Order: sequence, then C-alpha cells, then structure tokens
Amino acid sequence: MSKKTSEYVIFLLWFIFLFTLWALVTLLEGTNGQWWSILRLNPEVPEPFALEFSYLKIIIAAILSFMLAYFIVLLLRKK
Repeated sequence: MSKKTSEYVIFLLWFIFLFTLWALVTLLEGTNGQWWSILRLNPEVPEPFALEFSYLKIIIAAILSFMLAYFIVLLLRKK
C-alpha cells in the first residue's frame, strides 16, 4: 500500500472514531439545551415525539471531526 493511501485510511479512521465518539457521548449524556447535544426539544409537536435530531449540530460536529482528524494526520506525518 502506498504512503498516500495509508494516510487516507488513517484519516478516515480518525474521522469515524471522533464523530462516533461525539455521537455516543451526546446520545448517552446530552440533554436539551446543551450546546453540544444532538437532540433538541421541539415544542410544536405532541409530547412523545418532541425530541428531534439537530441536523445543524450534526453537520458542525462532522466538520470539526474532519478538521481534527486532518490535523492529527498532519502531526503523525511529521514524526
């Protein structure tokens, strides 16, 4: 496997790890009103269906995970 391909694989693994870690933590510990929580309360719908996924927070977390994974790969490349 070439060096470039291995860097892409390492980057992808870091990205998946970081994003999954955030998703698990927010699903287990997050509640409505916290800035990092994936769930939000929608007061306009009936009570059993009031929790919804916040797609904006998911996109922001994906972008942050992407950038952090990129910097981790850069640091690993320098060593």
